Amino acid sequence: MKTLSLLLIFIPLFVQAKTVEKIVAIVNSEIITLSEINEYQKKLKGDALVDQAVLQFKNTDKLVSDRDYLINHLIDEKLIDSEIKKKKLSITFEKVDQEIRRIAAEQGVSRDQLKSALAERGIRFSDYQDFIKTSIERRALIEREVQSKIAITEDDITSYYISKFGTSDNDAFEYRLAHILLLKSNGGEEKALERAEKALASLNSGSAFDAVAEQFSEDPNFTSGGIMGTFKSGEMRPEIEKSVKKLNVGEVSKIISAPFGYQIVKVLKKTLTTNPEIQEKANSIRQVLMMEAVKQDSKIGWPSKRKELIRINQCEY
Repeated sequence: MKTLSLLLIFIPLFVQAKTVEKIVAIVNSEIITLSEINEYQKKLKGDALVDQAVLQFKNTDKLVSDRDYLINHLIDEKLIDSEIKKKKLSITFEKVDQEIRRIAAEQGVSRDQLKSALAERGIRFSDYQDFIKTSIERRALIEREVQSKIAITEDDITSYYISKFGTSDNDAFEYRLAHILLLKSNGGEEKALERAEKALASLNSGSAFDAVAEQFSEDPNFTSGGIMGTFKSGEMRPEIEKSVKKLNVGEVSKIISAPFGYQIVKVLKKTLTTNPEIQEKANSIRQVLMMEAVKQDSKIGWPSKRKELIRINQCEY
């Protein structure tokens, strides 16, 4: 009878020992299991902590619906974590705490209130600290890898700011302009206007501005591409400034009338010179532009020896 009791005690343990995790992929020495995939999918569908460092480059809806896409996302995370260990990147506790305080302030709560809110969700604060540490390390590595391949210029930041937030009448700009000039002195005003209309029609049909400038422009100081120069607000003739202020980089004006003839102007560069808000938003705009660049350029990825580092098991999942 005692023997039977012992068997009954050990049978559940034996059955439990027979339960084996299904390994879906191996990245270096790290494994990705079926339960890990299922758990991550639940996190995406629910209100759990999910690191955005790599997720920001992915299609979240596709991660939920496409298991292969999800597996590759988890592989990317493992590859990045492997690179972090390889490069011995480490974030200090002070940096982690600073980030937590920043997140709390962004949510309009104190650090202690954030800690209480996490506890209510069943999340230990030490686990949250580890989560933030991993996220910072991943972002640092990604930014370093991306920055070595993508150049985000001040002009890119300014152009993005203008496209999202617009401009005001109080903003001052610096413009780099090119133009096509048609002179009244060459056959009179009517003929000059006809040539200007032909030049504009050619531009509207898709011809390159520099090619049309080479063909039509009558600027006695003509340079390649019809480069006119760099001017700040207030340094141009009123009719030119009024036209270019409405244009974005790369856009071309309508025909502009001038005392000596007609001009068509293209904005090559447009930089805000008196808007401190751009500097305040510069870092966040740079991150957005980098994200967009990574999404558009499939050549930018994680460690170059990806195929050598991973193995995906052919199994049902």
